[in-house]
Amino acid sequence: MNYSTARGEQQKINWLATHKIIRLKAERTASKNMSTFRKLKAVRDLLNRLPGIKTYKDFDLTIEIGYFQEKGTPLSLKQLLLLEIASKATVRRHLDRLISDGLVIKHTSPNDHRSVHYALSAAAIKSLHNYLKQIGKSLE
Repeated sequence: MNYSTARGEQQKINWLATHKIIRLKAERTASKNMSTFRKLKAVRDLLNRLPGIKTYKDFDLTIEIGYFQEKGTPLSLKQLLLLEIASKATVRRHLDRLISDGLVIKHTSPNDHRSVHYALSAAAIKSLHNYLKQIGKSLE
């Protein structure tokens, strides 16, 4: 084997090794992405099993009501509408259903009986807390 043939063989080996490394990195990235989307699908499946929450608008309303409740400033209907989660009619319809399902409680203000605020029920808070734990486990 002469020098040029040996050099050509070495270049071929280097080329194959480089492409093998590139292919392995691409496979790892694809595997990581598959894992990411598998986890996201698991989260979506858990969200679809939340009791009383039938749509993403229900979920959004529940999260916003709970967030402001946690901050100590319960939301009024006007404040919920200003969040622009959906149209006025849609927010009212979903809110009425969440109230009838027992997830949201409607409170009349002690200072002004015309003013109404919304809060999550204790059962809804407990249920959401448990599902958040399950989501955390599915992401591990």
